Amino acid sequence: MNSKLNKNEDIENKIASNLAVIANESKIILTAIKDLEKKVSEGTITLVNAYDDFKGDLKDNIERIKNAEGLLPDSSPPRFQWTIAEIRDPITEALKKFEDSPSRDEISMKKWFNELADKFKSVHSISGKGYVLATFNEVVIKGRRPGWSIKLHEFLQRHLLLDPEDRKRVIEEINSRDDINALLDDGNDILYVIAGGVRRYLRGVGSLFLVFLLGFIIPWLINKQIIPITIPEGMSYTNLNIFYILCWVGFAIHIIMKSKDVRKENPCLDDILMWIHIKERGFITSAFAVIAGYIVLLGVGPLTWATAITSGFAVDSFGARIIRHYYSELEKAKKTLEEIKLESHSI
Repeated sequence: MNSKLNKNEDIENKIASNLAVIANESKIILTAIKDLEKKVSEGTITLVNAYDDFKGDLKDNIERIKNAEGLLPDSSPPRFQWTIAEIRDPITEALKKFEDSPSRDEISMKKWFNELADKFKSVHSISGKGYVLATFNEVVIKGRRPGWSIKLHEFLQRHLLLDPEDRKRVIEEINSRDDINALLDDGNDILYVIAGGVRRYLRGVGSLFLVFLLGFIIPWLINKQIIPITIPEGMSYTNLNIFYILCWVGFAIHIIMKSKDVRKENPCLDDILMWIHIKERGFITSAFAVIAGYIVLLGVGPLTWATAITSGFAVDSFGARIIRHYYSELEKAKKTLEEIKLESHSI
């Protein structure tokens, strides 16, 4: 069973790498055509004079596309079947057009270059989209914790997409699938890693609500002396629960104020529900910090509506700083460990 899975994985990796080669080489050819068009428009060269050098310079790139296309299997895993079937004819047509020899006049040459560009745009579009969508989880998501982000244009540039329409289609596709744990925010140029797929955006809110409900057992735990705190005389369960809710009101006020701050760390804060989904782990940690703050407040007092709201507001800010400091120290420790390993290998 394991050998079969490993074999399928090897085939998928091979297909992905060959699609990447096709996308990259077709991108180089398109860039060369664009650069040539610029030189022609500036009057520094003619298409007739540039033709032989153009074909000679790109001979190796064409050969690499041929080789990569030849390595694509006829029978492939489901996620690659449509891409491979779709790309065969465009590659054949593009290679045939490259081998054509147009008449040695500017009009024929211009027509040839335009048709060549159209053919390789199609090749690049199919291979680039296929590569990005098929390898997205392995290349981008694997090993990234929810909340991690990167500039979207950097990702798209790195993964070979040129055409704005291709970019738009890939963004729509990724944002519609629950098997891809990412949100592409094109308007703010950010790619986020999220938990549970973009359409499950209420998951983070649901998790917060469960933590909120959990806090209502605190008065019972205090009454049973599981939490060793003395409740002020005359304080009823109802009043304790009201003060607990006020702590969460402070927490909510802090989140809303942060989302309205013009210097906010991230544009996705405009959509608070989505932001809670993206930063689910951080919000849950802050929610437990609010509960901890409530318990401390019960122990040290004074317990008023103002101190309850202030506690929820301040604990979230304080908790966020602790979390950032923790991850910062963790990264430092990881870097130090890697340096020690490198030194031990060199001894």
